[in-house]
Amino acid sequence: MRLRKMVITASAVILPSLFLAVVPSSPASAAPQCTKRGETIAGDNAGGMLWAPVAANGSTTCQMGSGSVSSAVGALQHSLKYCYGKSISEDNNFGPATKSALQSVQRQIGADDDGVYGPETRGKMVFSAVGTSRKTACYELP
Repeated sequence: MRLRKMVITASAVILPSLFLAVVPSSPASAAPQCTKRGETIAGDNAGGMLWAPVAANGSTTCQMGSGSVSSAVGALQHSLKYCYGKSISEDNNFGPATKSALQSVQRQIGADDDGVYGPETRGKMVFSAVGTSRKTACYELP
């Protein structure tokens, strides 16, 4: 009886762990980490400055979340502030205020409001950009 109880208890601990090891990672985890602010934009404002998170390889399809510290976070904060009217500091630190502002915008744009910036949010947000005419506006990324 005691051995049976130990086997049942061990199964309750081991089986869920095995399941977690088999579950594939989400597509967002495949995106590179956002590390810097976009530098230039194309189209009508070619050569202008883009305030969007970018990965080290130049891709605008990247991810970041709580605890991230980089100019990519500052770019996100700037766009949340300018394009969506969020009252947050542009301090390059993805803290609770940035997460809360992002979640609010995610709900507004119809993205999963998990407070993580990733491909889904990137595809639905608009970002602040200063064109060559020095006019600032908000743009979708291509």
